[in-house]
Amino acid sequence: MKTAVILAAGRSARSGRVHKAGRRLRWRGQTHSWLDAQIDRLRCAGYRRIHLVLGINPRRVLKHLHRRVILHINPRGQGGSFASLCCALAHIRGSALIVPLDNPVPERALLYRLHQTRRTHVAAQPRHRARNGHPVLLNPNLIAHLLRLDPGQPKARLDRQIRACGEAVARIDSHDPRCIMNLNREQDWVRFQRLHLTR
Repeated sequence: MKTAVILAAGRSARSGRVHKAGRRLRWRGQTHSWLDAQIDRLRCAGYRRIHLVLGINPRRVLKHLHRRVILHINPRGQGGSFASLCCALAHIRGSALIVPLDNPVPERALLYRLHQTRRTHVAAQPRHRARNGHPVLLNPNLIAHLLRLDPGQPKARLDRQIRACGEAVARIDSHDPRCIMNLNREQDWVRFQRLHLTR
């Protein structure tokens, strides 16, 4: 079964008054919260098992959740984003697609190509115009390695671990600019809506 992890453990301090999970998005003729829309896009791509990782003040996110997910909470945010990621990875058998909440889920064709690398590479990452992006697919061997790391170590960061894997990581070229978008700030969200709301 395809498995995805949505990372939503940050404070969302730069997103404005509304937590980024609660931004409103019109998709398929209906208005959804951003979190629900991300989950729906993953499910449309065949990801039936979806883990959601929350941190400090999880109620800010949960009030925008109207889908069934597997929930993990790092209540004090201890160990930063890497420790939050490991909260979910410890419960996963097989490969996992890692989706930060502020990165839009790209087209299904790209997700399919990432998934196809799970037996040939330790990880797969999309690339658009020579820039690496999200989401990232991790295979079981890399997940096991990440779980052995001390979250307090400087090297305990997903980006550094992927970089250290070198050619064992598949770089998947894509024409979809969503894979390099980061919607942390309000102005990023406005631009995304203008360019991609109807796609």
